[in-house]
Amino acid sequence: MMKKRTLRHVIAGQKLLNVPPKSTVLAAAQTMAENNVGAVLVLVEGELAGIFTERDILRRVVSQEKDPAKTLIEEVMTVNPITIDAEEGVLDALARMREAQCRHLPVVDKEKVLGVLSLRDALMVVLELKEEEMKDLQEYLDYLPPESGVG
Repeated sequence: MMKKRTLRHVIAGQKLLNVPPKSTVLAAAQTMAENNVGAVLVLVEGELAGIFTERDILRRVVSQEKDPAKTLIEEVMTVNPITIDAEEGVLDALARMREAQCRHLPVVDKEKVLGVLSLRDALMVVLELKEEEMKDLQEYLDYLPPESGVG
């Protein structure tokens, strides 16, 4: 059984990257590239208004032949994105991502946005937890006495 690691723990220390709705797609893309992330939050007076992702660039800007230097984030962002509570676990987040068919989830504590969980980050946590489980099982097997009939 995997240990539950809350999303608050997973995103601890994460820099909250956000852009205003009136910024351009180009500026948002540059922020994403500089910080090696696939999404930025769109905040209005500290409140979550939307999220802007690499998919939004592809589907709503490039494929529509819009100029990223002139297109505003508010025109192409995902509004009212699905969020997840900071006290939920990684498996809960993965299930929510699967249901919503998205790769990024804003993590919130009540109405306050704490950060963004990416699919990659969630899968890395699952991998770490599975590796811990395997190590624990191996240690258990290594310490079983020979007469136990196991191993």
